[in-house]
Order: sequence, then C-alpha cells, then structure tokens
Amino acid sequence: MLAFANAKINLGLNLTEKRNDGYHNLETIFYPIKLNDVVEIIDADETSCVIKGIDISGNAEDNICLK
Repeated sequence: MLAFANAKINLGLNLTEKRNDGYHNLETIFYPIKLNDVVEIIDADETSCVIKGIDISGNAEDNICLK
C-alpha cells in the first residue's frame, strides 16, 4: 500500500495537558504546502523501517515512525 503524507509548516504549537499514555495533547496552527512523503507499507513477518532519501543526522533508535 502506498500513502502520501502531506507536508505542512507549523506556524504555532502549544503543548497542553499530559495524557495517561505519557504523550501531550497539542494545539497547533499549520499551513499546508504542496510537498509530500511517500509511505509504502508492505506485509512482512517482522517489523522494520527503511528510510530512503537525503540522510538526516541523528540516532535511528530515536525515530518515532514505528510507534
């Protein structure tokens, strides 16, 4: 399955109360732009994440795409 995740510019972001699951609720204002990421989901025996494109510095284990 292919999905297209639309891009946006966050103009404002406010963290509100913390939820029971450890995350925070958000209030945000954003402006959509005409760019997107392509996300491909493939049925597999184990969970994995492959990222293609321009390399971005950081630790792979900090990527929250699989949460």
